[in-house]
Amino acid sequence: MLITALASALLLHFLPWWVSMVIAFLMVLLLPLRMGPAILSAALGVGLCWLVIALFRDIGNEHILSRQIAVLMGVPSYLFVVCITGLIGFISGALGGFTASALNRILRPGQMAPRTTSNH
Repeated sequence: MLITALASALLLHFLPWWVSMVIAFLMVLLLPLRMGPAILSAALGVGLCWLVIALFRDIGNEHILSRQIAVLMGVPSYLFVVCITGLIGFISGALGGFTASALNRILRPGQMAPRTTSNH
């Protein structure tokens, strides 16, 4: 999660928004996890990264843009806009993690098989 967040924060300054999804995909592909932890770690890494970046940029311009967007969207506060930004990052990271985890299940079927319990 931390590696995903830091890599996203670094590359988002130079590349488009969707690079976070690619980073989440690559992290889960290189460090294979089961489906649930893969989705959660990628989603939290990207989501927190986007939330922190949005907060810093929003505070830097004294909430001017987020207030205007809140008015256009008809929401009560600029903080709602910042939270939506984090949610979009969370969802895009989850999609990248899910895709990589599903690919790992196809490429490495023995390693990524779900655990089954036996009642012997």
